[in-house]
Amino acid sequence: DGDVDLMAEVYVGRASAENAAEFSNFVYKTMGFENADAGDEYLRGVLLAGQFLGNQFGPDMMAFGKAYMKELKEGSTATGYTTIGFDSCELFNVSDLYQWDNDQAGESRWGASDMVAEMSSNSYAIVNHIGHGSADFGFNIRNTDAMNLTNDKFFFAQAQDCTPGKLEVDCLAERLTTSTRHGAYAVVLNSRYGFGWLNDYPWSSFDGGSQRGERQFWDAYFAEFIINLGAINADSHEDCIFLL
Repeated sequence: DGDVDLMAEVYVGRASAENAAEFSNFVYKTMGFENADAGDEYLRGVLLAGQFLGNQFGPDMMAFGKAYMKELKEGSTATGYTTIGFDSCELFNVSDLYQWDNDQAGESRWGASDMVAEMSSNSYAIVNHIGHGSADFGFNIRNTDAMNLTNDKFFFAQAQDCTPGKLEVDCLAERLTTSTRHGAYAVVLNSRYGFGWLNDYPWSSFDGGSQRGERQFWDAYFAEFIINLGAINADSHEDCIFLL
C-alpha cells in the first residue's frame, strides 16, 4: 500500500554516540577492523547462534533457530527462490551455537554467559543470531552483559531479534558498538519487530520477513559480490520486493 520504501537512494549508517568518548570508541573499533592483518585467522571465523523460539508454527509445533541458520550456512532454494550461503565460500570457518535442538543430541540450553564467552574469544569476525529480543536484549544477552565483553578483535553482528536496535532508547546496539572498546565494530539489528513465519505458508516454512532479508543479505555478499555493508543491506531490501 506504499507505506514501505525498499528502494535506497543513499546508504546510511548510524554511529549512535552520545558524547566524544562514545564516538571515539566507534572510530577506534572501525579502524581496528579496517587495519586488521588480512592473514589473521579470526577474520575467517563466523558464529551462527540460534535459540529455542517456542510455538512458532502452532500448538505443539516447536521452532528452533538452527533451521533458520542452516539456510544462511548452506544456502537455500526454499519457498521459490535461491540464496547462497557461507558454505559456498572456503574463506569462512563456521561455528554453531544452538539451543534445545530436537534433532541432534548434546545440544542444550546455552545462556548469556556462553554468548559473552564466544563474543569475547577473539574468534569471530561475524556473529549472527536468531532469537527473541527487546531494546536491551538480543543474542541472549542484556545491555549489562555487553558491557562485560573483553574482545579486542572486533566483529560484525546481525540478528533477527525484535528491537535491539531501537536507537531512541539505550539499546543493545549502542552497548555493542559505542559504549566500550570491545564488542562489535558494526551491527545490523531491528529497530522494531523482527518478523517470523507468515501465516499463508505451510508450517514447515521458515520464510518470515526477517529470514527473507537475512537470506538476501548474505546472498548479496556471496552471489552478487557486494562488499560494502550499506550496499549489502540495501540490496537485501530491494531483492525482497518481488516477494511482496
